[in-house]
Amino acid sequence: MKQSSVETMKDLQQEIERLEQQAKIQLMEIKQSTIALRQSIQPVQLLKQAVGGITTPLGFKNKLFTLTASLAAGVVAKKIFTGATSNIIKKIAGIGIQTVVSKIVANRLNTEQDSNSVEK
Repeated sequence: MKQSSVETMKDLQQEIERLEQQAKIQLMEIKQSTIALRQSIQPVQLLKQAVGGITTPLGFKNKLFTLTASLAAGVVAKKIFTGATSNIIKKIAGIGIQTVVSKIVANRLNTEQDSNSVEK
């Protein structure tokens, strides 16, 4: 901290006024930052920030479509392969087929979406 050289009463009065003005400015800055903080931690703002990162309209819809289509294709493939069997080995193989088909469909859809976005 800088110490000022106060030699006369006039210098002292000027220094007091300067410090009072500095205190007023600092108090105003604190009030403004408090208002900004209150606004940023409101539940609505927190929700907007949390959801904003997840739901970009086009990207979210594309990911949701890809996920749904790949899971549906996997379930259908499993049902076709296993049917209504009670054989445990067939059920395990059905789970493997479901996983492989889901992954293949998801990869193909992602590749098609990537090539469509490059063309645009």
